[in-house]
Amino acid sequence: MSTYYNLLNAVASVVSGLTMPAAVRKLPAAEEAVDTLPLVCVVPQDRPEDVNPYAFGFTEVVYHVAVAVIRAGQHSLTTGLDVALDWRDRIIGAFNQPRHPTVAAAVPSLYDTRITPEMPVDRAALNLNYDYAVVGLDFRTTRPLGS
Repeated sequence: MSTYYNLLNAVASVVSGLTMPAAVRKLPAAEEAVDTLPLVCVVPQDRPEDVNPYAFGFTEVVYHVAVAVIRAGQHSLTTGLDVALDWRDRIIGAFNQPRHPTVAAAVPSLYDTRITPEMPVDRAALNLNYDYAVVGLDFRTTRPLGS
């Protein structure tokens, strides 16, 4: 499997360990016929990996992951904010360390994790039927040149 896919699955495993339903997806979206809300979608962010020269024959690759808490919004401006912000805060807390053991076990070349929070509530989606609260995670890894 690819490093990116291993990261996505490891992040979903960590989130599941927080007693939150998590799924790896291509996009942060709920499938109405299948999913029960609330749901946490673990997806690649909408930007490519960063690939930079490193030292001593290595390249640094930064993988960008979005962790989206999706709740039934019901077009409400008041309900559910407390739970969405609590889940978001718990996710930030879980990854507030350089090498989470579950992620490092899946990707041994991981050397640092950076939290890049997005808007606590996606205002553009408030009039839709769902509420989104997203946390961005940047996973810094190394790989030998030519691999």
